[in-house]
This record gives sequence, C-alpha cells and structure tokens, in this order.
Amino acid sequence: MKKTLGIAVLLSVGASGLAVAQKKPASHTPVTTVISDYDSGVAPALQIQSDQLGAYANSSTQKSLILANGDWRLDAYHLTGATRTVFVSFSHPIPGTGPNGGAPVAPPSGHYTVNLGSNCSNAGNSMLTLAPGQTMQCPMNVHFDYGGKIYDLHMSQNNVNFPETQSSNVTCIFPTTGTNPCSQWRLWPSGTYLAPDGTTQQRNVANLSYETTVKGKMVYVKQGNFYISFSIIVTNP
Repeated sequence: MKKTLGIAVLLSVGASGLAVAQKKPASHTPVTTVISDYDSGVAPALQIQSDQLGAYANSSTQKSLILANGDWRLDAYHLTGATRTVFVSFSHPIPGTGPNGGAPVAPPSGHYTVNLGSNCSNAGNSMLTLAPGQTMQCPMNVHFDYGGKIYDLHMSQNNVNFPETQSSNVTCIFPTTGTNPCSQWRLWPSGTYLAPDGTTQQRNVANLSYETTVKGKMVYVKQGNFYISFSIIVTNP
C-alpha cells in the first residue's frame, strides 16, 4: 500500500534502501529534477528517461527533494494520486547473469511509477556539502512494481549484496568554483566503456532484483545484471 507524504516528513531508509515516510518533521530541500532523454556525451541511448512531460517539481503528487541527510529523492511511488512516471529500459542485459547463470529476466521496458534516488549518505557523503566543481560517488536505486512484484534496480558498488555494480557520479555543476553552496548537480554513470567508434562512454552495471520474504526477512532475488546509462540534473530551487 502506498503511503501519502507531506512536505514536512522524515524520510528514513526502508527495506529497498530508499527513503520511506515517517511522521516526524525534518528539513528537506525541494528541488527541480530534469531527466534527460538523450545525452550524446554519456551514451548513444539512455536506459533511464523521463515521461516527456517536462521537469519534475516537488508537489503533493511528486516528491523531488534533497533530504536533510544529503540524499536526492524523486518519489511518486509512495504517493496517492501520483501521475508522473519514469521510463526504464532493460534493453542491454548482460548474458549469463540471470537466475542459475542464465539469461537475465526483467519486466518490459516502459514507464513506471518509481522511487528513484541517490543514497549519498550510505557512502558517507552529502549533496548539500559537495564542493563546487567536485564529483563524488553515491549508491543509486530505482524502486518500482510490476506484475505483483516489487523490483529494485541497484547501482551500489560498495554494497556487499551488489559488488558487481557501479555507483552514480554526482557532480556539482554550479557553481563550478568558489565557496558558495552547490545549487545544481548532475548524476551520471561512473562506469565507462570503449565504444566501437573509439570514444569513451558511460554506463553502469546494475543489479535487478525483486523483493520477497523468507522466514520473516526481506531478501532480494536476483534477476540479472543490465547496462544502464542516464543523465539527470537536479537544481535548487
């Protein structure tokens, strides 16, 4: 069951590794999120794209926030009446990484109501304190439902459960120098590969799993690894 969120809520880490609502006040920063549908500087095609309805602003039906702990969150999953979605493509499976060493298994590529975020605090970092022009790495996750299952697309190289994956780069792109706090960030893959044309391009290895309960404990059931490229701009305000 999805939970209604207010602006003044404390978002704590739940089973999926992303924030869920708690009824305590906290100081979060509303931001505007732009998910690119194309970025030739990253890759020929992006596997995380927008719903082509423009920027994602913080509202009663779509949370776009930098949390008090320095994490970024774009969350419609936990909201009643949410209308915005994110396009997720599973067009680049990695052979042999699926169940029992077979082909990866995934929901169809399409638009999903998601809880998408970068958990910088899990790596001891904060987007709120990132210096102008600097880049850090943060775990990233896409949380969504399909076919009665809850899925997570994990990019978290320092997590013992997903060591084969790569985290997201987070770069302060404005200001680029000086001492003023960062007001615009770019999220993009930390993983690289050499394309056939000889250029270096960015893509992460991501782990797709669904959640289930075994003996009263939530566990992830791996469905396979996929190459994922993305380019996301977060701006305050």
